[in-house]
Amino acid sequence: IQGAGTDILSNIALDNYIRADVCQRGGTSRIISALNTLKHDSLVVCKAYAALANLANGADVEILCTPDAPAAATMVSAMTTHPQNLAVQIVATYALWALSARSDSFKDEIVNIGGAEAIADAMEQFVGSKQMQAKGCAVIWSLA
Repeated sequence: IQGAGTDILSNIALDNYIRADVCQRGGTSRIISALNTLKHDSLVVCKAYAALANLANGADVEILCTPDAPAAATMVSAMTTHPQNLAVQIVATYALWALSARSDSFKDEIVNIGGAEAIADAMEQFVGSKQMQAKGCAVIWSLA
C-alpha cells in the first residue's frame, strides 16, 4: 500500500500546482515517515525517493527538516541500509540532489551526516553505472 501510494504521489507531483498541494497536505512528511518505518524494503525506498525528488521543490523547508522526520538523514540512512542495491543508490542520490538545491542549510546537513561519503561510496561500488556516476557528480558538485 505504501509503495502504491508513493507512486501516485510521485506521478501527480510532476504538476507544479498539485505538487504544492500535496506538500501542504502532509504528503512529504508522510513519505519520509514511511521511509523511516520501511527502510528495509528496497522497493518502497526506491519509490519514496522518486516521490521525494519530485516533491522537494514544492515542500516548505520547515517540512523537510522537522526533527521527527528529517529528510536528509532519512535519505542517507536508507543509502547505508542498501549499499548493494544500485536502484536505491541512484534514486537516493537524485533525491539528495533535489534537496541540496533547496537551501545551503541542506547542503551543510547532507555533508555533516555523511551524505557526500555515502554518495562517493555508491559511486565507487557502482563504477560501471553511468546513471550513478552522473547523479553522484551532480550532487557532489552541488554540495561544493
